Amino acid sequence: CLSDWSSDVCSSDLTAKVRMAFGFAMLTLLLMGSFSYRWMVLSEESDRWVLHTHQVIENIQDLDLAMSGVETASREFVLTGKESDLDAYRGSVAKVARDEATIRTLTADNPVQQIHFPDLEVLAAERIQHADMIINLRRHRGLDRGARQHKSRPGRGSAPAKRRKIPHAP
Repeated sequence: CLSDWSSDVCSSDLTAKVRMAFGFAMLTLLLMGSFSYRWMVLSEESDRWVLHTHQVIENIQDLDLAMSGVETASREFVLTGKESDLDAYRGSVAKVARDEATIRTLTADNPVQQIHFPDLEVLAAERIQHADMIINLRRHRGLDRGARQHKSRPGRGSAPAKRRKIPHAP
């Protein structure tokens, strides 16, 4: 590249190298941008699934709380005999139905969870039916009969034993 005739050749060779380096830099930026965008999309999707999982867990906890409310309100009625105590009972029964519907909707996309959902509904129905029975016993046969029947309610036992009845989906 020292003589005049070769300066044109050197200049075009240098220009080609610069263009190639610039093209390589642009290709690298394009690839990095594509990869970054893909990871961002995957991260957002993962965040949505985490949020969905938290919603399902929260609604299951709400259902458990509503079931406790059914038992507590029925127990309170058995002890006091006041019809006004049944307002909390009715509200808890309605909350159980709402929570079951919400959980069914939230888990509609997961067939493994849907397989186990009838077990959950049966357990809730049995507990509500038992609460209805002791409320009726208290109304018609008095405190002793209602209290005795309340002690033999279904689902008694440790919480882990109850949860083992309804397997968790992976």
